[in-house]
Parts: sequence; structure tokens; C-alpha cells
Amino acid sequence: MKISANPRDHGGRSRVNDLRTGRFVWGQMPITKTCTQCRHRKSVRWFRRDRRNPGHINSNCLQCEREKARLRYHNSPDAINATTWRGKLKVYYGISYGTYQRLLQEQDGVCAICKRPERDRRLSVDHDHSTKKVRGLLCRRCNAGLGHFDDSPKRIVRALIYLKKEQEAA
Repeated sequence: MKISANPRDHGGRSRVNDLRTGRFVWGQMPITKTCTQCRHRKSVRWFRRDRRNPGHINSNCLQCEREKARLRYHNSPDAINATTWRGKLKVYYGISYGTYQRLLQEQDGVCAICKRPERDRRLSVDHDHSTKKVRGLLCRRCNAGLGHFDDSPKRIVRALIYLKKEQEAA
């Protein structure tokens, strides 16, 4: 049997939670609900569906949910800023956007290794994973290359020796 919170699926009846017993029973779908935040009685259309709550309807109306999200955004900018690129600069690398711009200007807008500019992306922030110190800005390919060598100078030197040996043999 199909279980649904849509009253049209079962002749005006739906599976709702009986608040006395805590069990699901077949009954009428509520038409209105009181928001626990603003205490206004509103149509169930103003509430988000939520399987964790009794009757599968969220306890707060959409307007209160939006207000709560807006306040959460303004009261904890570090958590939200980690989702923006400028915020990640501060959270992950400990540098500001101004510091990034200064590094970019010092490097003339090009990668610190290959000296080529990125065409459709920003330069990546290269940092030492153990000390968290920022070393410079790299293009995507050079940054990935360093990562594949585990930032080990010995491995990079061995790769350089290998490449030079192959060039001399050719």
C-alpha cells in the first residue's frame, strides 16, 4: 500500500502521527498548523515537509525558517564564509583577499613555477601542509604536480635527474 502525506491519495485521508500514542494512524490531514517560532496559525502550505516531525510537517513555517537562516548567516560568518572563495582563503590558508591580491601582483599574475597565467581560473594558493605557511600562487597543473610529489624536494630532484638523463640519451 502506498503511504503518502497527500490527502488526495487515500480519499481525503492520510497517514498522520497520533500525538497521544505516538503511532501513525490513518486520519485527516491537518489543514492548518501553528508555527512554533512565531505562534501564528497558518495553512500547511506554509510549512516544509519533514519526515522527522509528527504529521511529516516541519514545526516552523517557511518565513521563520528563512529568518533563522538569515540570522545564522550574520551571526556566524566563519562557518558560512567557508563556503565562499574569499572565506576559504581566511579559513583554510589564514590569508585575506588583500594578501592574495598582493601575492598575485608580486608574481605579475602568473604561476610561480611555470610563469604562465591561468586563463579561466584563479591561481591556487600553495601552502606547506605541515606548517600551514603559504608559499605562493600556482596554476592548477603545477599545484597538482607538487601534490603528486608529496611536496618532497628529494622526489622532485630525482624526477629532474630522470628527465635530464632521458633528454641526454635522445
